[in-house]
Amino acid sequence: MINRVVFYSSVERNFRSTLLGYLLELQHLENIEIIFLYEQFDSEIFDFLNSKIHFPRIIKFIYVGQYDGNLTSSISQFRKFSKLCSDIITQYLPDIVITSSDFHSIFELFLCRAAKKSNKKIISVACSNSVGEMSRISKWITLYSINTRLNFLPTFIAFGYYTFRKFLAYFVVHYLLPIFSGNLPFYGNSSFLLYRGQSGMRDATYQIVFSEQEKLHFQDSGVPVDKLITIRHPYYSKPIKTIVYNYFRKSFDIDFLILHSAELIGFNNNDLSTISIDQRLDINIMVFKKINEIYPEKFIYIKLHPNVSFNNLEYIKNRYLSEANNILFIDQSVPIESLLISSKIVIDLPRPVSTSIFMNTLFNPNGISISLDLFEEYLGDYYKFNESVEYITNIESFVNFLISYKNNTYHSSFTYGCNQFEYCNMISFMIDKSLIV
Repeated sequence: MINRVVFYSSVERNFRSTLLGYLLELQHLENIEIIFLYEQFDSEIFDFLNSKIHFPRIIKFIYVGQYDGNLTSSISQFRKFSKLCSDIITQYLPDIVITSSDFHSIFELFLCRAAKKSNKKIISVACSNSVGEMSRISKWITLYSINTRLNFLPTFIAFGYYTFRKFLAYFVVHYLLPIFSGNLPFYGNSSFLLYRGQSGMRDATYQIVFSEQEKLHFQDSGVPVDKLITIRHPYYSKPIKTIVYNYFRKSFDIDFLILHSAELIGFNNNDLSTISIDQRLDINIMVFKKINEIYPEKFIYIKLHPNVSFNNLEYIKNRYLSEANNILFIDQSVPIESLLISSKIVIDLPRPVSTSIFMNTLFNPNGISISLDLFEEYLGDYYKFNESVEYITNIESFVNFLISYKNNTYHSSFTYGCNQFEYCNMISFMIDKSLIV
């Protein structure tokens, strides 16, 4: 008997970080056919996916185009995706639907609704780091919004206006647009617009997470514990890791790689006061200078987040280049995985809640992953208890690390590859739950 799977990947970075590995795992099943739904991928990834050597079980590619226009204001888009999801389920009759979330986008809401209506099993996969209860990230986003987009207003007015707009958008997208497009509303409080709840609270049969820490975070956000399943991240698997490693490997040789977030302000953990752009850039420059002092012959490669705006990009580059030496900026379009593989030391600058630093512990276990939280800021301690990451909160400790590393006296106590998983891979989980026969 052939088992049929509809597999949807939303954005390319989520596909590279996690879903690519699970998709590769499924290729080991001989009695499976996969209908792959995708968004805009670069041509290199798409050529890779079309390889019958690595992906023999994909029988159909369907482009979704969810992010091609302003989806949240288009009734025609709602109709399009409602029909597309219904047609996919009725035409291909899948046994399982695998998606990156059951609530993070409109298409996923429609896809999971159509699958549930037809009694299909739905597996939702965590593709990036959770930061604990969604209420924490919601609070951070509120603070960030009123201190950037609405900073011309008094704080209490900005807060009220932001809250009103957020709930208005929720009402329009979850209720008005579905009704006007001939569909039922998406009832319930969990929403990517409200930053309330979490994936797994809606139509997913199972919510996959890749650590016990993630499981607790999702549970705290409201996901039923019987839905939560911990599966070893696919890149722990040596055969999968080898394929992905060889695919992403480029001709880089990097001593220090800096991961630079898109957000240029932060908030002190004690009183939530604002850490300004200049405060943050000043301390980043201090970090670069300390590296230059101890390693004057080494270059510092800076990978800016793709979401850094053009104006901020120019400001950052000018500040850094005017005050620090041996800095090279990597094009924002370069996939982060190829850089991680080629780096000896990866330093994650605040806001230090990065999926990339976690990916480095998988791709590059012989390298060193550092989370810098020099302001000890709100949401800055995500990696505080991670056994694979060096968590540093002051410049003196950072300097001591650099000196000990240079003198070959640095000894890592990191533990890579935690073994606390319910299942070692997606296949063992699907077989145990009788999702495939």
